[in-house]
Amino acid sequence: MTDQPITRTAREARGADIILDTRPRRTVFIAGLAAMVLLALLGFGLA
Repeated sequence: MTDQPITRTAREARGADIILDTRPRRTVFIAGLAAMVLLALLGFGLA
């Protein structure tokens, strides 16, 4: 087993697939989406 990073070609990376194969990645992604929504609501509320 190697610790080589996963490499993808430009064509593979353009697939618009979000790879959330581990729980921490899913958690960070969902927390980021929630933070953007919260900031948008706060921004509109203060305007």
